Amino acid sequence: MLTRRTCIASLGAAATVALAGCALGTPVSSDPARADPTSAAFDDGDTLPSRYTCDGDGVSPPVSLALPDDAETWALVVTDPDAPGGTFTHWLVWNLTDALPEGVPHGETVGDGARQGLNDFGARGYGAPCPPRGDGPHRYRFDAYALAGSLDVPLDVGRAALVDACHDADLLAVGSLRATYERA
Repeated sequence: MLTRRTCIASLGAAATVALAGCALGTPVSSDPARADPTSAAFDDGDTLPSRYTCDGDGVSPPVSLALPDDAETWALVVTDPDAPGGTFTHWLVWNLTDALPEGVPHGETVGDGARQGLNDFGARGYGAPCPPRGDGPHRYRFDAYALAGSLDVPLDVGRAALVDACHDADLLAVGSLRATYERA
């Protein structure tokens, strides 16, 4: 039978091991339901390089996601919540199995069968941020959804319906990468 002293000593030893792992740089997630996307082009919270905006080449930035073990696909929703008319959708892409490279072509499919929806510019694929001049910095959210399977949604799915479909599916983790951009 475990005594109170044995339990307390065991808990203390476990805490010491866990803290040692943190001190050595071992990644320890406090929220296993998070999976934040990353980009080789910018860090979370940075200014979006103009190459990926209407002031540059307007190409999509590279975006990747470290999928949780049980995940098969992921979806990405890119929005500007600061747009004058309300949240503006810049990119909808789902059933991804790999990272998105820079400059994803416009069209219905990406790579190995991922699908691209219509952005609020009315085009299929990435729509480069182009906030009004003098409107101050706009925030851009790259929201990722890691899923245990693929989504069966129509190509004309809107942002809200795609996000709902992710939550209705076997959603394993969510995360976000953020950037800002301002046109002087």
